[in-house]
Amino acid sequence: MSRLLFILSFLLLHIAAQAQYITMVRTVWDDRFTEWEILDEETGESGEIRLRWTFPLDWTVWDIRWGDTTAEFSQTWRGNPEQWDLVMGTQRVTARTRWPGDYTEWRIRYMDETVIWKPVNQFNFEVWESEDLKRIPYRMYTLYEGDPRDWVIEDELREDAFPLRLLLIMLTIYHSTPK
Repeated sequence: MSRLLFILSFLLLHIAAQAQYITMVRTVWDDRFTEWEILDEETGESGEIRLRWTFPLDWTVWDIRWGDTTAEFSQTWRGNPEQWDLVMGTQRVTARTRWPGDYTEWRIRYMDETVIWKPVNQFNFEVWESEDLKRIPYRMYTLYEGDPRDWVIEDELREDAFPLRLLLIMLTIYHSTPK
């Protein structure tokens, strides 16, 4: 019986260790928005987000690294900022503007769910959250008012939604920071 409890405890700890949560995103440099550090302050894990092409500045392709996981965030079609893709391994998550020409509301398809992601106030991009917080419990807000360099993340999504987490982070920092 004690062996069974030991094995079950080990398996539960291993599964919990595989969960990938991000609690904060912040710029690496105070005067640039081209490099970001992503952190899980509870476990101490960290990763990075980098603009792929910095000379000349091309804001349409980003590279993301979190441990052994890599992803790419990019415009689906060059010159069309109304649709973005996040590709992580074999998974692709797509975000489109909910209304043409309105970059304040995004419709995201992830697995069999549709998520609406938007700022709480369309004139203030310092707090973003899902339209249905009970179903999609994810929220981002700036650590300091008026300063888009540091973001706090409240995340209660299911464990297997890591590509969705990354897409929400990217939409937020891309549309909330100066270019």
